[in-house]
Amino acid sequence: MATTVTVIGVSSTSTLGQTAKTTMIYPSSSVVSSKTLTTSTTSASLTATPNPTPIDSSSRSGSADIGIGIGVGLGAALVLAFCGRMLLSIAYKRADTIVHRIVMASEYSEESSALPTSRTSGQCHSVDAHITTSARPEKQWTAREYANAVDRHAAVSTADSLFPGHNYGNLASYLLQPYQIRAPTIASNEVGSSTIKNSDKFARLYNLKDPGPERAKYLGSVKELIDLPDTTSSEGCLAQLLFLCGHPSPEWLNALGAKYRIDPEYFQRHLDFRSTVGRPDYFPLPSLPCAFPNMIRLPLTSIGCRMTKGRTRDDISQKELDGLRKETLEAMKKYLEKLSQGRESELKLGDSIVRHFSVHDNQHFSFEQDISIYVGKSQKGWIAIVWLDVGSDLGEGPAGPWQPQFLHSDSWAINYFPTIQHRSRIALKQHSRFTPSPKHDIESPSKIQQSASLLPLDYGRKLDAEMMICDAFYLLSDIFRFVAFTEVQFVNMLESKARKELDHTTLVRQDTPTLSNLLYYKQISERHISRLREIVDFIDSRSDLDWPKASKPSHQEIGESTAKSLLKDFRYLLLRTESVATNCDRGMDIVMNNVMIKESQKAILQAERVTKLTQLAFFFIPLSFTTSFFGMNFTQFGNGALLNVWVWFAVSVPILLISLAFMFWDLTTITRFTKSLSLRNQATTDALLQERSLAMPSSTSSV
Repeated sequence: MATTVTVIGVSSTSTLGQTAKTTMIYPSSSVVSSKTLTTSTTSASLTATPNPTPIDSSSRSGSADIGIGIGVGLGAALVLAFCGRMLLSIAYKRADTIVHRIVMASEYSEESSALPTSRTSGQCHSVDAHITTSARPEKQWTAREYANAVDRHAAVSTADSLFPGHNYGNLASYLLQPYQIRAPTIASNEVGSSTIKNSDKFARLYNLKDPGPERAKYLGSVKELIDLPDTTSSEGCLAQLLFLCGHPSPEWLNALGAKYRIDPEYFQRHLDFRSTVGRPDYFPLPSLPCAFPNMIRLPLTSIGCRMTKGRTRDDISQKELDGLRKETLEAMKKYLEKLSQGRESELKLGDSIVRHFSVHDNQHFSFEQDISIYVGKSQKGWIAIVWLDVGSDLGEGPAGPWQPQFLHSDSWAINYFPTIQHRSRIALKQHSRFTPSPKHDIESPSKIQQSASLLPLDYGRKLDAEMMICDAFYLLSDIFRFVAFTEVQFVNMLESKARKELDHTTLVRQDTPTLSNLLYYKQISERHISRLREIVDFIDSRSDLDWPKASKPSHQEIGESTAKSLLKDFRYLLLRTESVATNCDRGMDIVMNNVMIKESQKAILQAERVTKLTQLAFFFIPLSFTTSFFGMNFTQFGNGALLNVWVWFAVSVPILLISLAFMFWDLTTITRFTKSLSLRNQATTDALLQERSLAMPSSTSSV
């Protein structure tokens, strides 16, 4: 429907032939397709016929009237144009809100009609099973439609719905970047430009039902992702595993979200460092477990070693260690700020992401990354997405505290530990060695090589092929197992550091401030305890997940055994980490008790010194008193010629003896002594009186 609003100004014509005409036209297009408002240019033409005769006052007043009329007409036209534009914008907003609600209601009804009618529907029952989908195929979205949908939800306010989208504001702005005029370089990559660095290693897709050489391949561009067929075989459901490595681009997120109808909450949670940039923090994360059950975030911890020339840990003072921690903390804040702003000049597609950095002592440090897992249904089956923070070499991305300049060391002196995994009899199997594919060959030697970067390569070699297709949790078990090995390696390191701080020789030393180190380790362990509890709860409630599950009894036994093994491992890690935190608490209590004992000892020593000073005062104060007394100018003393020196001694010695007596026997002792003397005298008097009373009858009888 098209609407045209035309406003024509007043046309005034005088004897001079001057004419003024103002025309403003406002065409409006469809409410759903566009919100553009076009304002035509205002044209004013004045035509004057030259008059050779002189202009009298009446003609001048006529010209003035014409000018006034032109001004009034222009003003009225502008006012009407402004009012019309405001009314049209309000109408567009209202219409857009109504259309958005209609679209949401229709999508909700379609999803409701597509829900499975039984508990087993929507799952792969066997290798040849398929996922039940709606009879009506869903319309395939474009990348821009997906971004617009997120933007519409971000515009929903509290007054419009019980489910406002304020927290999606930054995500919507990020997804809309390719379609903004101010970012032509980004928009040019909408269909996947090959000029983006590391684009050929950002996404790796596994078609689990395809046994051929095309089972796993890298997606070199967004266009290649969009052009993927919906299925690879005519039979059964489509089971896919997609690895994403490192920092994304909005083009990739829009294409993924549109193709697989991914809940934007998955992107929102993984990119949580962007959610509050320039906007209020509504504190939505971490959310409730039931709010988004199809997603789980796993911690990924890497350990590094920093070697110093000719120096050991004991040579580094606590002050230097605290200074190094402070410097790396400031560097980490700057890195996260660059990460949250997401400038194209500083962040590239596939750059690795680091979320936490810790310096444990002079030698060892660690940094933490995330793995976000999402399992959802597609049109022809299901897909599991594993988004790794591990992308390209950390040395190629934005500067962070893991680089040599922040660790006060040379690059050759920094080593990054591999993740040590073990399988039964793996050392005896020569074929278990990993051979990188030509696609993964690295052009230059890597400075920071991480074991997690090999996860997308030839994944699932030791897993059952049929189980991988039917059971999503079994498919992702190698990811969980890898995370468990990284975590146990980190807990072992952290426990060894805490044990050194709690050693008897370390606690006895007076110059070792162990309290700050133990508090530092406790904060790190508490962060890991929270993540491990989340994983344990997730595995424990796996039966409630809306993930594809195996239906064959043999497959169910394998899946149950795998889940129990993982649950046992993560519970063990949780107990170990809680033990480290408890030991840190106990160590801090011991340190505080030792500090209190030391302070008490200092107070006792200080009291002894004051006692010695008091004893000296008992000696000198009486002598000073007598000296001052005889130095006073009294008439009785005269000029002092009649007094001999022995008089001073005769007076000072008794006073000194009395003062010393008070020093050795304080008032309480003297009071107790006088009481004992009085009691003794009373006892003696009573004994004499009793003897006299006994002697009185004998004397009376003799008389």
